[in-house]
Amino acid sequence: MSHSVGVELMPPKSSYVAPSREGKVPLTIYVEPETRQALKIAAVMNETTVDAMMQEAIAATLKKYQARSKS
Repeated sequence: MSHSVGVELMPPKSSYVAPSREGKVPLTIYVEPETRQALKIAAVMNETTVDAMMQEAIAATLKKYQARSKS
């Protein structure tokens, strides 16, 4: 049995995709830790998810800027 020194064998990636993520792509942003914590708390307090809140914020932002570009 010959293994190279320092080579780590990785398990095969799962091809499973959660139904809520099908047809979507990731979007990463960087925020202060306090901002992330505030979002998580707001999500729990409003019985929603940070993802749902961000989807709502993105939709509102796109609506705002698309309306500006039409004027």
